Amino acid sequence: MKKFLTIISLILIPEIVFGAIIDCPYVGFGGNYNLLNYPNPIQKFEKIEEIEKLILNIGHFIKECLVKPALIAVIIIAGIYILISTGDPSKVQRGKNIILAAIIGLIIIFAAEEIANLFSKYIH
Repeated sequence: MKKFLTIISLILIPEIVFGAIIDCPYVGFGGNYNLLNYPNPIQKFEKIEEIEKLILNIGHFIKECLVKPALIAVIIIAGIYILISTGDPSKVQRGKNIILAAIIGLIIIFAAEEIANLFSKYIH
């Protein structure tokens, strides 16, 4: 019974975390969005602003639907790695280093987004 609960928790916990953290409307229940209408709707490609919106939408897709889920998965896998290390200090340290690298990656993503927003305010 203990093994069964462990397996179920390893299956369910990442799904709960991914469902709570990731905002990706391109898939799942809100899957009627695409790169032409979310988050910046595009009417026609007659203006340069529409191409800018498409580039922003592609960046949003990459950030929200690819990079953030991958980093969260890395953190979860590193946590599991620490749990199964059986007290070996080198494996625990390796898991901690992986978690630290993933958190630094998330910080870089958010910082880059804020810097880009800051520059876009001054350009327009």
